[in-house]
Amino acid sequence: MKLIFVSITAVLLASCVSGNGTAEENSYRKMRTLSSKVKQQEREIDRLKAKNEVLKGQERSTSKFQRRSLSSRAKYDLNQMTEAGAYKGLLRFYKNNDERSLKAASKRFIRKYPKSSYNDNVYYMIGSMKLKQKDYVKSIKYFDKVAKKYPNADKAPFAVFAKGLVYKKLGLNEQARSAFTDVSRMYPRSSVAKKASQELKVIR
Repeated sequence: MKLIFVSITAVLLASCVSGNGTAEENSYRKMRTLSSKVKQQEREIDRLKAKNEVLKGQERSTSKFQRRSLSSRAKYDLNQMTEAGAYKGLLRFYKNNDERSLKAASKRFIRKYPKSSYNDNVYYMIGSMKLKQKDYVKSIKYFDKVAKKYPNADKAPFAVFAKGLVYKKLGLNEQARSAFTDVSRMYPRSSVAKKASQELKVIR
């Protein structure tokens, strides 16, 4: 491109030398116009190159995430892990926001370990993920599972309290009040009992 510009410039300069003043002025204006167009084209090329690099970066990032997600699913083999190791795998899916893997692996985990002490945590994780996604109906469903299936488990008071917060967010104050009351009544020594009492004071 620069070679073409130099050639055009040389021709115009030659014309300027051989012509009169008016011709020189016209040639000079043409040269400036061509120079401006060349610079615009160069800027456009640079812009397109930058855009292409961004798109390539996004493709690499997406591909990397897909490979990581597929790899993590492939590595979750219950036959090759202890119960604790399998639960750590579920935690990894949760921290990576890999909902599909978490739900699929959770079903397999609970099927293999129906009496596991981790099961309340498993349902609570799925409920929490649904809450982050603002899928309030399903989050309540999973929190309710924790409260009803594992009422004496560590996560039970947290699940009931979380359910109350979801009801409050949806404007269902009667249901929220009931959930917070259950926390205070059933789990008075839990770390969320005080928070539940505070919620009861402000809820209408």
